[in-house]
Amino acid sequence: MVEKPPNVKLRAIPEDELREGWEWMARLSKDYGFKPGSIKSKSTQSYTRGLTTACIRAMNRYHDRETCFPASETYNAATGRSGDILGIVDAIVMEVAPVPRDRWVQACGRDWQSHITKMADYDHVNRVRQILANPSHTLELWGWAQYPGFTKAGRAKTQFWYPRVQVITLDFILGQEPPRFVRFWES
Repeated sequence: MVEKPPNVKLRAIPEDELREGWEWMARLSKDYGFKPGSIKSKSTQSYTRGLTTACIRAMNRYHDRETCFPASETYNAATGRSGDILGIVDAIVMEVAPVPRDRWVQACGRDWQSHITKMADYDHVNRVRQILANPSHTLELWGWAQYPGFTKAGRAKTQFWYPRVQVITLDFILGQEPPRFVRFWES
């Protein structure tokens, strides 16, 4: 059991990283089918899940990775509520080729800490252990936010969606290592 969940202080994203992210988003939108405006949803929660799966799908097209999405969170039409897979993640992404791996992905907006707290609580920490026990599994937290875009002259008035990605490790959940953030195009 984890005594106290790790606290992640999110730093501001440097402008050069945002500019590079904006260029990646433009490339994915133009050539690989990532269209944030075409994702329709009734809530921010389902929108961020849609953004994440669409972004991963487009990145895998870019890298020529064979991918399938065997599972995503369940939805109960009678109650109008959805439930995470194992109470932890929104989707499982299987990358089949060239190197097989399963990405267990939780999507969110700016509400980062509550997801980490949930993964570290008594009811879920053993599930996290089981997922991460397999060396071909990764557990990722994708937090989406809107930022001002760029032009050649500087900032644009339009906004673009940009994810902050943290790879969750068991040592991080147990408070033994700092958070490890990766740029989405490197995940």
